[in-house]
Amino acid sequence: MVNFSPLSFLADPTFGYRLCTKRAVDDGGVSDINLSSLVSCVGGVGQRCVPSLLREFAAYFAVHCKLLPDDDGSRGIFVPNYGLAEHVVATCGENEGLVMSRRRPDLASLRYWGKPEMSDETFRARLDPDDGRQYLRTGDEAFVERGRLFICGRIKDSIIIGGENYYSDDVELAATEAMADAAARPGCIAAFALDSTDGENEYLCIVLEIRERVHTAERENLASKLKTRVAKTVGLRSDRVVFLRQETILRTTSRGKLRRRGAIRDAMVSGELQVVFD
Repeated sequence: MVNFSPLSFLADPTFGYRLCTKRAVDDGGVSDINLSSLVSCVGGVGQRCVPSLLREFAAYFAVHCKLLPDDDGSRGIFVPNYGLAEHVVATCGENEGLVMSRRRPDLASLRYWGKPEMSDETFRARLDPDDGRQYLRTGDEAFVERGRLFICGRIKDSIIIGGENYYSDDVELAATEAMADAAARPGCIAAFALDSTDGENEYLCIVLEIRERVHTAERENLASKLKTRVAKTVGLRSDRVVFLRQETILRTTSRGKLRRRGAIRDAMVSGELQVVFD
């Protein structure tokens, strides 16, 4: 569409840039596509921005525009985006790994129906030490460095194993990079912790969709490659890798995004997922 209409603004989730790059690879290039009208190219849109993917996208599509910044610090038009809908008027100070909190002028009117304690905890949270003001608790963990806010991930999606905290996004990215697109469906993956049989410990479980054309004999080798990549990249052992039937992983009904990792974990425990390899 940008090629036929001089648009200046483009926003797309991460999987959209991945899809465009894959199409460019399959078609042998995109020399006939002109993106010179773009002033701002927003990425992420509710998903993590993957630098390696953006560089690959730029290698094909930055023919008529500068998508990424140069080594000299000059600005590119690509802008990572965080999809928090709430209006931000203040933020917490410069610290590492803090729960991200925001100030809003209408906090006093926000509440969960019939849940006053949860409402106070979420919409009228206090900082430690208390500065006398109320904040919205977003549910994300983040830190501020040199005046810039870095989002680490959702607190509910963090994986705690052996007393160490890991971000599920990091595990899922490493697993995705280990699997060829021909074998696994990008973005159709979830990593979470499960209780051991004795209930005393937790272990890492990675669930992902696999394409139907992958033969049964290949699946064990693919699982082994995935475990190796996650161990080298994240430093965490993948005790369990589960392949699901294509197009069966749980998704939301509104936007087609994956359901919360907690929901997928619960479905895994209850045996509701369509497993083809475990």
